[in-house]
Amino acid sequence: MSWFRLDDKFHSNQKVIAARNAAVGLYVRCGTWSADQGTEGRIPSHVALMFGTKAEIARVSAAGLWQPTDYGYLIRDYLEYNLSNDEVGERREKRAEAGRAGGIKSGESRRSKREASASDSGKQIEANTNPDPTRPDPTPLVPVVDELDDSTCDVLHGAAVMYAEWKFASNPSACKGLPSKYKAGIVANVLTEQAAELSAYIERHPNATAADIASKVLGVRGLGNTTTPPAPDWHANPHCEHCDGSGIARLDDIGQGTYGPCECRRTEPYPDADVIEMRWT
Repeated sequence: MSWFRLDDKFHSNQKVIAARNAAVGLYVRCGTWSADQGTEGRIPSHVALMFGTKAEIARVSAAGLWQPTDYGYLIRDYLEYNLSNDEVGERREKRAEAGRAGGIKSGESRRSKREASASDSGKQIEANTNPDPTRPDPTPLVPVVDELDDSTCDVLHGAAVMYAEWKFASNPSACKGLPSKYKAGIVANVLTEQAAELSAYIERHPNATAADIASKVLGVRGLGNTTTPPAPDWHANPHCEHCDGSGIARLDDIGQGTYGPCECRRTEPYPDADVIEMRWT
């Protein structure tokens, strides 16, 4: 995730005061759009008109917050306060490398804990049992992991994020113009609906990284696996006002929100008659 930065004196900046609130809202939305799309402060005309009116655009220009260009507008001093695309790429690569290293290390830690626990269980059984000399020693019991530790949860969450990014890249229009909401919903669905499968895999492969799980369990292509992700076993109303047909809806109004399955989901497809009926009732 990239950020569009505003300093703590933004509210009292003379340019901001001159532009007035509506135009400032347009400026902020265009700035975050630029950070998300990696345009380094360049705002096409159609994007500015998508977020505001011609009068508001003119106010932002008159206040000097951006300058008109051939393609639209350029936010002044954008790269003085925000990261360039190269800097964003370097930061993401460093985080990815740290995540890969952490996944390997956490896998080794989980394996060591399991081996130590198995050894302790075997010793306990041997101490409490009087084996028959004519029979082999009892087989040590391998303990069952009742809950996942933090490092394992991080690996599973990383795999879910990779899956969400892959799904979005394969069909960007499915997000209905809300990529963050769309990806967050996919991550939530994976971690809830496929929790048992993910846990079973990581129990069998304690050294698995997020990329391993994304590829071999979730079917993400380009990570060493060629399987196709399973189709969902539900259908969403394409005109639902809560999820816009994605099947993923916001469940609360706290902070950035929690996303999960929408109430419009059902096992049977939505015929045209049903869709029309739901839109007008």
